[in-house]
Amino acid sequence: MASWALLTTPGAAHLITHEPDPGEAVRDHRAGLTPRPATLATAPIDTRPLQHLYTQEQA
Repeated sequence: MASWALLTTPGAAHLITHEPDPGEAVRDHRAGLTPRPATLATAPIDTRPLQHLYTQEQA
């Protein structure tokens, strides 16, 4: 749940979208998968937006 909150709460983490390179795409296709971009959350992570959401839920 915390990972989802980091990805969906604006300002909680820096998000980087990584497109699969051609080699990854070929391996994915061979494995029966559809190549898709991956979203990575990177530091610095600011937990204040998450804490704010949590305290609002508790009220």
